[in-house]
Amino acid sequence: MTQATLLKLISQLEVLEIEELQKLSQAIKVRLSTVDESDKLAGFYSSLLTSGLVSHIKPICSQQQPRLSLIEIQGNPISQTIIEDRR
Repeated sequence: MTQATLLKLISQLEVLEIEELQKLSQAIKVRLSTVDESDKLAGFYSSLLTSGLVSHIKPICSQQQPRLSLIEIQGNPISQTIIEDRR
């Protein structure tokens, strides 16, 4: 962010009402906490690598895994089949 953009944002703070300032303050706190958490996590990973406890760290998958659907089976329940096979 350039200095001019920062000064423009600061000047716009003067026209905001109290409720807007409170919402902005809360949004800033949330943003700072997420940045702080990611910095802590990066430091933790770095210390694991430098100490030799791990050789590499897999990247975090940002995509959610698709939920698998259950399938119905015919016949006896699996647990019953296992018990019968062990006899």
